[in-house]
Amino acid sequence: MAGNYQSSQVRYYGNANQFKQIFWNLTKNAIKAMPRGGTLTIDFVSNGKRELAIRFADTGKGMSQESRQRLFEPFYSGFENGRGLGMAVVRRIVDDYEGKIRVSSEVDRGTTILITLPLRNRNHRS
Repeated sequence: MAGNYQSSQVRYYGNANQFKQIFWNLTKNAIKAMPRGGTLTIDFVSNGKRELAIRFADTGKGMSQESRQRLFEPFYSGFENGRGLGMAVVRRIVDDYEGKIRVSSEVDRGTTILITLPLRNRNHRS
C-alpha cells in the first residue's frame, strides 16, 4: 500500500475511541479484501455542506449485491474467519452521530465506503 499524505486541519467533536474504531474496522476490512496487495485511499472530502465526509476506497475483491445488503448485519462476515461485528459497530457509531454510510462495490473492482457526519460544536453530547 502506498501513501500520499497531505496535511490539513479537520476538526470534528466526538469520541476519539469511536473514531479509532471506525478507522480500525474499515482499514482492517480493506486490507483483508486485498490479500495480494492493492491500494487503500482514505480521504476527507469537502462537499461544501455542514458535514464531514470520510471516504475509504480499496482496490480489493469487492462485494456481491447480497454481501452489500447484509454488510451491517451482526455476525455476517464476507471473510473467512470473520466475526461479523466490525461493520455493525461502524453502523452503530455513525448512526449515533446522525450520519450516513454509502457503500459502492463491484466484484473484482474494489469497494468505496463514504461516511458523512453532520458538523457538531464542542458542546454537543453523544
